[in-house]
Amino acid sequence: MRTMAFLLAAFFWMAPAFGAQETDTEELRRAIRLHEIGSYAEALAVYKKLLQAEPNNAAILYEAGLTSKALGDLKACIAYATDAVATNQHLPVNLALLGSCQDDAGDQKAAIESFERGLAIAPTDSQLNFNYALTLARLGKVAESRKHAGISIESDPKRPTAYVLYAATLDVFKLDGAAALMRLRFLTLEAHTSRASDAAASIASRAAEYRKQSENKEVVLDGLKGSTKPDVPLVVLNLAFGLAVATEQKYVAPEATDAARFVNAMEHLLTVATELHENTPELAFVWKHAAAPLQEFSKDGVLQAFLYMVAGLAKLDGSREWLGDHPKEWEQLQTALRAARLKH
Repeated sequence: MRTMAFLLAAFFWMAPAFGAQETDTEELRRAIRLHEIGSYAEALAVYKKLLQAEPNNAAILYEAGLTSKALGDLKACIAYATDAVATNQHLPVNLALLGSCQDDAGDQKAAIESFERGLAIAPTDSQLNFNYALTLARLGKVAESRKHAGISIESDPKRPTAYVLYAATLDVFKLDGAAALMRLRFLTLEAHTSRASDAAASIASRAAEYRKQSENKEVVLDGLKGSTKPDVPLVVLNLAFGLAVATEQKYVAPEATDAARFVNAMEHLLTVATELHENTPELAFVWKHAAAPLQEFSKDGVLQAFLYMVAGLAKLDGSREWLGDHPKEWEQLQTALRAARLKH
């Protein structure tokens, strides 16, 4: 929810406003590092010490609230965030934290009020929109949740969790092709966490369901059930998913590993999505933020290695062996993943 660069910039910007007392930036850096390595109690102790000297420093209050949230102390989080908001400085980020803690504490009404107050000031703020989308999803307001998750992605394409949330809203209507592409995009940004393994397993399990269908039409048309009118064009990606699996069954050797089948299916899904998007305006968002970055991997020659990595995260047979046999491709992939995380 914050970066070292943002916080240090905030402290330096605010320092003159507090006159005689300057923020101890070395202590600040130490507290941030403590938080980042999971030493939350120690970090909070430092923030409390800093607040004794600067009780109205919005950035320190925010940090204390964020660390309290990490400790599970939502009451303290709300108190610190409320004090941060009261300073009228950095309102979007402080309201994002306040709303998040209110939501976690079960007060969705107050959370929505905080988010909407923040969005009135900064309607495209990525963190605000993401937190608001989470609350809306918990309330079952799927279409609104997807809208705000989409704004979060548009504003900050490097926010990994926004792609997972967006995919989850697609899952509700079984829009599997689009959801698979969004999760693959997430995995270009975050590939070494438990969330990454969950995302990979979700794609693989849905592909397996398609494979088990004697007629892909049944599972493809699942996306039509309960979908809103704007979603209907996304069902075409279900068809692409079904065709990808059908192509894999037709052209992949019977003795091929599960990983090889998965990689082949995902390559075909991307190919069909690439061919379809030009004539289907409703696919523009999924194309721009998911398929197009994956297509860049294809152009760079690392898509196959990436998909085998995803297959490995999903624990599919044959993935580890392929990666072990292709060390050069693996190194090229790591370079591409680092670039993807840095690229806007």
